[in-house]
Amino acid sequence: MDNTLFTEERQRTKKQYEQYFFYLDSREHRAFLRTIATHITGEKILDLGCGTAGLFEELLITRKKSEQLTLIGIEQSEVIAQKARDKSIPHTTIINAPVCSFDFPQESFDSIIMVSILHELVSSHKLPIIAQLFACLWQALKPGGKLIIHDGFRNDTIVANLQIHNYDKRILLDSFREARPDAYFYPYGAGFVSSLTHIFDFVHKCYYLENWEHEVKEYYYPMSLEAYSLMFGALGCTTLTVKMYPETEHVHEIKKDFSITSLLGAPLELADCNCLLVAQKNGKT
Repeated sequence: MDNTLFTEERQRTKKQYEQYFFYLDSREHRAFLRTIATHITGEKILDLGCGTAGLFEELLITRKKSEQLTLIGIEQSEVIAQKARDKSIPHTTIINAPVCSFDFPQESFDSIIMVSILHELVSSHKLPIIAQLFACLWQALKPGGKLIIHDGFRNDTIVANLQIHNYDKRILLDSFREARPDAYFYPYGAGFVSSLTHIFDFVHKCYYLENWEHEVKEYYYPMSLEAYSLMFGALGCTTLTVKMYPETEHVHEIKKDFSITSLLGAPLELADCNCLLVAQKNGKT
């Protein structure tokens, strides 16, 4: 790979890219992608924000008739797209392009996947562009095709108490509140009261300090489960699966640095904050 590419894109350093590549191909992340792969059906697959195409690698492992597959990945980062191409994954085409600019023929895919990419799109694009993207996704799906999304989900109905035991993380909270004035943290005793969405948004970002300036501006929890369901219905899709996951990364650090409880004192450090949604386009296959 041409290392001069590392000077581009969000001012990331070569070290940051290498850390990201290590994460994408880590045993834990690949096991997660294997779970996603079990929901994929059909032979023509589109992965939006495909990263280094680990999902395609896992899919090929699970499929017995992989010679019939057509796998297309869209990746905005030139560096990451090249990393995916370097793997030479069979039946795979990697397209280096902005995710929101893709245009494919109608009813051309059996499954379309978005893994941890929607929150980045919501953070960097206006709502009409996101709406247009989903309209294109619906048109590109075959009748009976699946739209598979994994991302954080908003939970503003639960209000919690956050106590910070690490001084450096307390300083980061000031930085977070300055960068994200929409995230309200009210002083309450020795801690702060906020919605569970805002608390997990801050806590999640505390362990990505190598890219803090970028991470802090992203809205990691873009939509509520109710909003997802309404969106699928408006697109003419039926929700098949909703699976929720707790925050499991950095659990040891979270328990050491923070106490997150309900206002009644019940611990919430492993509360559900990520979801996998599978919707099927209405109509016969």
